[in-house]
Amino acid sequence: MTFPSTLRTFSFALAATLLSLSLVGCRGSTEVPRMGYVPMSVKLRPDADDKLTRVFQSDDAVLSRYATIVIEPVAVPNAADIDCTDEELQSIRTKLQENLAKEFGPGAGGTGPTLVVRAAITAVKPNRPALNIAPQSQVMKRGYGYGACEIYATEGDRGPVVAAMASTVDTERFSAEKLSAMGTVDRGCEQWAKAFANLFR
Repeated sequence: MTFPSTLRTFSFALAATLLSLSLVGCRGSTEVPRMGYVPMSVKLRPDADDKLTRVFQSDDAVLSRYATIVIEPVAVPNAADIDCTDEELQSIRTKLQENLAKEFGPGAGGTGPTLVVRAAITAVKPNRPALNIAPQSQVMKRGYGYGACEIYATEGDRGPVVAAMASTVDTERFSAEKLSAMGTVDRGCEQWAKAFANLFR
């Protein structure tokens, strides 16, 4: 028995789609390599809740120890992988700075040293919204972006590192963020600030 040509065409198309989806499931997520803004002498371990995040906590990562908190302007290292306009990059830097200030609040109120928080944007790849509208166009994630940062905190300006983090955010398929160029990195600014603040007890 032979299948009508239209049915055969449909069957081949369905098989190709299922194969593509299975390959996507095996592809994994983009993880931006650590570039050394967090001193390489600080050993980061995988975060239990996020496979694209590495963290470090010392016994001194206790917020109530510190009298004041200083959040330095967000940096962009020379080796950063940046694929956006200067205006978009400045907006990201501002958002991460504001989110860190929000998470750490006006100050710790302790009697110890000053906590100095330093953060850097190490990668930005915008989404391509036009490729993220139809489900079939997302199979190979060609329109998906990502972002990465490194953050650490020291006791005083030159004191020991008490907490550190390197993290990547990837575009999530079932989300509205894929429909704007900077949606993924905007989410990252909130996610990174919250995750870093959570390293302090």
